[in-house]
Amino acid sequence: MSLDTQRDFNRGSGGELRARKGDTLPKVHALYSSSVLACNLIDYWRSRNLDPLGRALGSDGLFETLKFEAQLPTGLPGQPPNLDLALCCVSGDV
Repeated sequence: MSLDTQRDFNRGSGGELRARKGDTLPKVHALYSSSVLACNLIDYWRSRNLDPLGRALGSDGLFETLKFEAQLPTGLPGQPPNLDLALCCVSGDV
């Protein structure tokens, strides 16, 4: 896991890298963790050209950045949910 990805996980409110009260291990140690699956598949691209990834995902847009544990407003009250992965296009769209 790259340092930038670790920072993303630490900024998210899901506590993926911290053990919760009563747990001995953080959530990322779980075999069923979707955020770790996203990390294992996509973190490789963190420091690389994202164009091949965009094409492989069938996107017409050009991905400029990626972010793990991204929080995007929903318009509903309360804290926004964490997305395992957000791929941001050049235009700023996700």
